[in-house]
Amino acid sequence: MIRVMGRTRKGRGPLARARGAARQILALMVLAGSLLLAAAFVGVTAPSNALAREKDALTAEIARLDADLAAKQAQLAQKQTDAYVIGKARDQGYVRPGEALVTVQGVDAKRPAAGGEQGPGRLAKWWAVFFR
Repeated sequence: MIRVMGRTRKGRGPLARARGAARQILALMVLAGSLLLAAAFVGVTAPSNALAREKDALTAEIARLDADLAAKQAQLAQKQTDAYVIGKARDQGYVRPGEALVTVQGVDAKRPAAGGEQGPGRLAKWWAVFFR
């Protein structure tokens, strides 16, 4: 007999020991089942989360490509206007019928300013072009 807090208690019998062992085995089985379920949950949610991140990245890339496409379509539409084509033709030196092309030459830094030494006049240049 065992005496606990003023009470006497008999030793555990074989049936009580079997119940205690069964409880421990049951607790271990519940723990193992819980761990198995947790591992399965992690195994399912980890790829799901990876797919969600990849989906978000692809969605962002699609949005960026859509913006690029819209910008290029706007450039194309602008370049197909008559005003753009006429401007580019004028840059190349083309003129419309009835128009004249006028160019302005810049002042060279090596060329002396007005009132200084002057080279041959226009008439002398024409004479040199046609008669020499």
